[in-house]
Amino acid sequence: MLILTKADPHSSETGIPNRTCPSDHIPVAASFESVEPPSLSQEEEDSLLAKFKGIEAAQIEQLLTFSERMQGEQECIEATLPPSLEGAAEVKKGGKKGGKPPPEVMVFMQKRRVLERDLKAELRTEREAFFAALGELELDLMEAKVKNFSTNWVGTGPKPNKLITSQTSRFKGAK
Repeated sequence: MLILTKADPHSSETGIPNRTCPSDHIPVAASFESVEPPSLSQEEEDSLLAKFKGIEAAQIEQLLTFSERMQGEQECIEATLPPSLEGAAEVKKGGKKGGKPPPEVMVFMQKRRVLERDLKAELRTEREAFFAALGELELDLMEAKVKNFSTNWVGTGPKPNKLITSQTSRFKGAK
């Protein structure tokens, strides 16, 4: 009302619409100035991408080491089996198993699944922590720069773009 009072004292006294302003809408004008969107410096980009690649390489190495260790343990268990049971856990030519594996092999396979699930959960938690620490600019950089960003990142963890969606929603007041 202060601007209306200075610009049109008659309308401020009588209200609108009136003889000088036949509409009940007040004209409003605005001017916009374009500005550069915020962005990370090249040094910050390089640092973030190096950190991402470091985590990725470390997780791949952990998975490979785990797989090699489990393969070695399985070979040790199979080496201790009597000759009559050695082929029981192998796959026949048609793709079907040669029979039920010995109890020692079954116990090992169950143990391997549990350990693998635990390792992948640990790696997933590490990835989630990485993305949770990123700001909006860092998340934008990851989407733009990392090849195949929409595919699974190391193992069967959640897709990074799902993490990004959940992280950016905190800025919008959701969740």
